Amino acid sequence: LSYIAYRQPVLQSQVIDVRGEHAYGHLKELEDQGLIIRERVGKSRMIRTTEFFADYFGLSHDLRTMKRQLKSAFEDYAKPETTEKEPI
Repeated sequence: LSYIAYRQPVLQSQVIDVRGEHAYGHLKELEDQGLIIRERVGKSRMIRTTEFFADYFGLSHDLRTMKRQLKSAFEDYAKPETTEKEPI
């Protein structure tokens, strides 16, 4: 879901290439939950997140702003936690 949100709009084939064949089932679940929509574009399907996704995760509906918010969240998550050592 984070891959779709950050890369959107993204082709379904790209998601499958990155996540593997098992992703078809996951995409169906995400669509059933109203978090993504899949639209036909020729023979392909374009995937993007829904307004419900943005509301649920407290993100902006503006795509550029959402991507900045996600990038910031990913960077915060990737930072190693610092633990203070007690003096000996």
